[in-house]
Amino acid sequence: MHLGDGRFVGHVLADTIEWACASVFSTESLVGTVAIADHLLRHHPEAFAATAALVEDLPLPRAGLLRARHAMSFADPRSESPKESMSRALIHQLGFEVPELQYRVVDANGHEVARADFQWKRTTVRSRALLGEFDGLWKYGADLSGPNGGADALEREKKRELMLARLGYDVVRWIDSDLTDPPAFARLLTENGVPLQESRAPCG
Repeated sequence: MHLGDGRFVGHVLADTIEWACASVFSTESLVGTVAIADHLLRHHPEAFAATAALVEDLPLPRAGLLRARHAMSFADPRSESPKESMSRALIHQLGFEVPELQYRVVDANGHEVARADFQWKRTTVRSRALLGEFDGLWKYGADLSGPNGGADALEREKKRELMLARLGYDVVRWIDSDLTDPPAFARLLTENGVPLQESRAPCG
């Protein structure tokens, strides 16, 4: 390895992406690893496939093998941010139905008018479909007078939510702090009619 001034100080051994991911997937919780798995599948599918093969070849304890398999089977390349990934994993671990991702909202003419992070079909709780949105605080914390954030962003979101309501959708929103308080997040999902899983899969 060379330092910034050009001096050579020796060789450094480093794990490959596949080895590092296999180790993380087999030891950490689903909420803690899902963003890595989603990113790997979305941007590096070859490395994801190699990691899956490596997981099967490693002498992992049974619990670690099942945890890694679950993390990789749960991965979804449609997830567009780490917090969306964490949200989906926590929704699953809390016993709620895993939502459809990047749901296209269309108008009466079939034109796409919005795209939501998550969508659930509610047939037993309410008749209206439910959309879920993770709201990063940067959206409203940007320059309040600027064209892309703050008050302008808030106004756009209000108009968008009104349009979604007119098209027959309910919307549930959450932020970072909700993800750090699972009981409160579960109450939020319950109060908004997010359907429960019919059966729960083992969680990491």
